[in-house]
Amino acid sequence: MPSSPANVPPHQAVAALEARLNRLPLQGPVLLVIFIGAASYLFDFYDQVSIGAVSKPLRTQLELSLEDFGLAVSVSYASLTVGAIVGGWLADRVGRRVVLTASVLVLAGGSALVGLLSTDLLSLIVTRAVVGLGMGVLYPVALTYLVEMLPVERRGRAVAIAFFFGSVGTVLATQAARWLVPLGPDGWRWVFVVGVVGVVVLVPVLRLPESPRWLLSKGRTEEADAAVARLERMATRAIGRPLAEPADVLLVDAADASATTERKARTSELLRKPYLLPLVLLSVAWVAQTGATLVITQFTPTILDLRGFSVEVALTVASVITLGMLVGSFLASAAAKRITGGRAAAIACVVAGLASAAFGLSGNTPLIVVGGFLTWVMMGIFTPLLLRVMSEQWPSYLRARGNGIAFAVGRVAAIVAPVALVAAVTSLGVDSAGWTMLALWLVTAIAMWLVALRGPDFDKTVLARPSTMAARPADSSDGGPAPEPRSPMGRHQREY
Repeated sequence: MPSSPANVPPHQAVAALEARLNRLPLQGPVLLVIFIGAASYLFDFYDQVSIGAVSKPLRTQLELSLEDFGLAVSVSYASLTVGAIVGGWLADRVGRRVVLTASVLVLAGGSALVGLLSTDLLSLIVTRAVVGLGMGVLYPVALTYLVEMLPVERRGRAVAIAFFFGSVGTVLATQAARWLVPLGPDGWRWVFVVGVVGVVVLVPVLRLPESPRWLLSKGRTEEADAAVARLERMATRAIGRPLAEPADVLLVDAADASATTERKARTSELLRKPYLLPLVLLSVAWVAQTGATLVITQFTPTILDLRGFSVEVALTVASVITLGMLVGSFLASAAAKRITGGRAAAIACVVAGLASAAFGLSGNTPLIVVGGFLTWVMMGIFTPLLLRVMSEQWPSYLRARGNGIAFAVGRVAAIVAPVALVAAVTSLGVDSAGWTMLALWLVTAIAMWLVALRGPDFDKTVLARPSTMAARPADSSDGGPAPEPRSPMGRHQREY
C-alpha cells in the first residue's frame, strides 16, 4: 500500500493521504463511519424531541407549571451549549474518537436517569442537564468525525444520510410517546429509559481508528499513515480484492489541504479572517433556526393543548407531522449532489417559515397538519445543507472547535426560547408561536444567503501525489520557473 512517510513535505503528505482516502469504496469502514454518524444523530435527535413529546403527562405527574417546564428545557439547552463548546475544544486537542465515546456514554446514561430519577422540578433539571451535556458534545463531534473520515465526494450524501436517521430519531420519539404514554402514569418515563440503547454507537467507534486528517494536522504523520493503512485493510477485506491505485491528481477541500503541518489550534483564529465572517453568519443561522425548530419540536403538544385539542389528538398530530422530517431528509440524501449550498438552504428556510406560520396561526386541523408536516419536510432538507456548509468552513485542526462554537452559539436561542415563548403565549396568545417561527426562519434565510454570496459554497483544491510531484521538473525549458499547471476546476483551486 502507498504510504505517507514522515519525512515528506507537508503538502505532499496530505496529497498522499487524500489520494488513499478518496479511493476507499462504499463498503467496509466507509459504511461503519456513516453508521456512526447516523446512529449518533438518531439518538441525539430522539433525546432532543422526547421531552417535548411527553410534556403533558410529565407536567401532570411532577406537578409542574408551564413556566417550570420551560425552565427545565432552557437549563438542558444551557448544558448543551457548554457541552458543544467544551466538546469541540477537547476533540481538537485529544482527538475525535475518545470525545465521541464519552459523549455517547453521557447521553445514554443521562437519558435513563431522566426516566428513573425525575420526581420534581429540581431532579428533572439535573438529569436533563446531564442529557444536554452529552447532546452538546455529540452533535458537532460526530459531524466532524464523519466529515474527516470520508472521501470528499461522499461527504454531502453521508451528512444527508446521517441526518435522515436523525429524523428517524424524532419520529421514534413521538411514536414512543404515542404508544408508551397511554400505558399508565409512568408511561412517559419509558420514553427516556429506552434512550440507553444509544450505546450501540460505540460498537463501530471501537473498530475504527482516529481521524487521519486530524492526526496529520497535529504533525503525527506516521500515526495518520497507520490509520489510513488500517482503513485500507478493512476495505480490502470487505470487497475481497485489492484497492484501486490512488489517483495522481485529486480534488479535495481547501480546508483539508491547508492543515498539513503541526500547529497549535487557537480559538482566536476563528475571530480573524477568513473564518470570522462565516462564523458570525453561521452562528446567526444556528440561533434563528434553533429558535424556530424548538417551537415545533418541543411545544407542539402544548400549542395544540392551548387550542383545545385533547392529549390523544395532540400526540397523534405530533406523531404524524414529524414524519415530514423523514421525507425531507430522504429528499436531501437522494439529491445530495444536486441540492447544495447556502442558496438552496435559504430557499428551504423561506418555505419552512411560510409552512410554520400556517401551523402556528391556524386552529383548523387539516391546515395544522399540512403546515406542520411541510415545516418538518423543510427542516429535513435544510439541516443537512447547514451542516455541510458549516463543516467545510474550517481546516482540520480547527474543525471541531468551529463546528462546536457555531452550534453552541445557536443553542443560546434554545436557552432563551422556551422561557420567552411561554411568556409570549401567556401574554399575547397562542398565535405568537406562529409569528415567532415565521420571523426566525426568515432571519435564517438571510444569513444563509449571505454565506452563499461570500464565494463558492465549497472551495476545492487540486493536489498531486508525491510520485507525480517528484516527476515534475522544477524549471521550465527556458530556465525560468515552470508555469503553474492549469486546473480545469477554475480559479478557486490551487495545485501543490
